[in-house]
Amino acid sequence: MLFLRKSCKPRIAVDVLLYDTSSSNNFYFLAVRRNTEPYKGYFVLPGGMVECNETVEEAAMRELKEESGINVNFSPKDQFRVYSQPNRDHRYHVITVVFAKKYSLKNKKITYQSNKEIREVKVLNYFNKKEVLGFDHEFIVRDFINSLND
Repeated sequence: MLFLRKSCKPRIAVDVLLYDTSSSNNFYFLAVRRNTEPYKGYFVLPGGMVECNETVEEAAMRELKEESGINVNFSPKDQFRVYSQPNRDHRYHVITVVFAKKYSLKNKKITYQSNKEIREVKVLNYFNKKEVLGFDHEFIVRDFINSLND
């Protein structure tokens, strides 16, 4: 479905896919459960809007730290893809730069204090999860997994 807007100023966001493939036939990744609309109660990839005077790499590091408590450095080589479909977020035309990085997640205890925006941080196994991801993050994770087989 295409949303036509009379006035449109695209916004730039980042999403972070920290993943672990150390177990065969499993794909573990970090997800956060939203505490606000849209998609309140849904798991999504950590991420958010790029702030003024900030690179996309800096935004990815800041958002990951704010939403999960995890410190990871990102460089341009960690960029996976850009997703720019105008209807990927019903509030605005949001263009996201997705960063993907291998990270040891299996059996990792994540110490995180919930806040207004994020209720829970969890490591999910893509092939054994019961939750549907919010926004277009299901598509992004599947797209990344498929790219590993290319």
